[in-house]
Parts: sequence; structure tokens; C-alpha cells
Amino acid sequence: PQKQYADVVIEVLPTQLIPDDNERKVLRVRLVMKEGVKYF
Repeated sequence: PQKQYADVVIEVLPTQLIPDDNERKVLRVRLVMKEGVKYF
């Protein structure tokens, strides 16, 4: 619910690069930034 008010969102997801990775030590990360925000 607070995502709509955020200037920056970091999404952390499990990797898809290593098949059968049960340890989940490698993460896939997505940074989403709102355009036009001052100081970004």
C-alpha cells in the first residue's frame, strides 16, 4: 500500500540463474525510481 507514495523501491527476488538453488544466497535485485524527483 505504501509503494504508490515511494520515490525509490528495491525489490529483492530469488535468482533464476542457478537451477535447484536451495541455499538462496544469490539474489536478483530490481531498483525502481520515480522520474523527476529532486536529488535523484
